[in-house]
Amino acid sequence: MKKIVLIVLIVLIVLIATPPLLAQEATDSAVSENEVKEKIKERLEEVVEKGLDKVKGIIDQEKKATIYGWSGTVESIKDELLQIKTQIDLKEAKIATEADILKVNSGKGKKDIKAEDISPDQFVIVMGPKEADNLILAKRIIVLDEAPKPAVKRELVSGKVKEIDETKVIIQKNGDNLTLAIDKEVDLTISGIKSPTVDDIQIDDYLTAIVTLDKTGQMNTVKSVLVIPGATNPQAKENEVTEEEIESATEAAEEE
Repeated sequence: MKKIVLIVLIVLIVLIATPPLLAQEATDSAVSENEVKEKIKERLEEVVEKGLDKVKGIIDQEKKATIYGWSGTVESIKDELLQIKTQIDLKEAKIATEADILKVNSGKGKKDIKAEDISPDQFVIVMGPKEADNLILAKRIIVLDEAPKPAVKRELVSGKVKEIDETKVIIQKNGDNLTLAIDKEVDLTISGIKSPTVDDIQIDDYLTAIVTLDKTGQMNTVKSVLVIPGATNPQAKENEVTEEEIESATEAAEEE
């Protein structure tokens, strides 16, 4: 009997003691899990930060490898820092220590010069990697005394002569009338005439002209004119306008 009572007491003691132990174990487990999560979070943040730094480094390298170019008039030059007035705004270029600087003289060739030979109001073309948004490291510089003139745009016009008024000739092009001023400076060629003038042009002659255009795309000046006499032109004889002659005249004008 005493033995049974002793066993019961032991069991009760175990049962009473067990819940606090289990609670303690659960608490310890919860703390450990939170610590693990925090460690994982810190590790992820570290990896992301390193990854972003690496990406930024790659982008910076790509920027340095990319060559940029600016052109404009030298506003000022001081301590190897060029201020360049472009068509848009004012930009800067830091002249590299071993920059390749070339001076181009119209009709006189080109030669190597030094940074101190560059002066304000000269036109420069600078090339190099970008150091900042408004600054590039100029590794190659081309210097001209003045800005190059833009290429003149030209156009080929042709049609039958409809009116003649002294030095002005009106031709019909695509149903519209187009007036051409043909002065002594214009290179005039008329088939069958050695030294032609505007007076030799007649109504219904076929005219092809090369003209220059202004910035808006409108006709500016007449450079050269080729005329094939029509049937009413006294100079025509056997030179009456044919489709073959029109095609030939157009090709000749384009080659000029």
